[in-house]
Amino acid sequence: EVQRRYEEINSTLLASINKNITEDIGVSITAGAQKMRRQYNTTSGFLPALELPDLYNLSNLQTGATAVLTNFDSEEEIHSVFGSAQFSYKNFFFIDVTGRNDWASILPVENNSFFYPSVSSSIIVTDALNLNSSAVNYLKVRGSWSEVGSTGALSPFNINRTFNLNNTGFGNQGNVPNTNFNPEIKAETVESLEFGL
Repeated sequence: EVQRRYEEINSTLLASINKNITEDIGVSITAGAQKMRRQYNTTSGFLPALELPDLYNLSNLQTGATAVLTNFDSEEEIHSVFGSAQFSYKNFFFIDVTGRNDWASILPVENNSFFYPSVSSSIIVTDALNLNSSAVNYLKVRGSWSEVGSTGALSPFNINRTFNLNNTGFGNQGNVPNTNFNPEIKAETVESLEFGL
């Protein structure tokens, strides 16, 4: 019998402004903060043998046998601040800039903060040059660069050697995982460059 509970709560605070600075120049700015909290709990009971056949109940443990009981609890948080700004000129030239900084509890304290930005730009050539052709009625050129940060496949307890306690048919046993974790691990980053026409 296994019981699992998974809970994730995200709280976000967001503020934005959208304004025309002049008749030709517009700006849109967004800033915010976020907190993510994730909890996972599991409890399980395993009977190696039953006293009464076909009665699948944890209280039906065969005399002399030892039930195997386990439970696991984990918790992690990521705190973030982020912002973005878009500038437009005459609704045909656009520049977008974003930035985000995360603090992840599952990374080592000295490496738990990571920043990732992006910038993109586009121009609607047909509007900029006032082209009105039957052959090309819309032409847009765009480009972007971004860097994305993440904790990747890490989960709680992945950076510390954590003792496990198991009660088996041989009694309670403590063990250490046979993986040697990197205590200086950093967040993963993925860089992307795109162009479009």
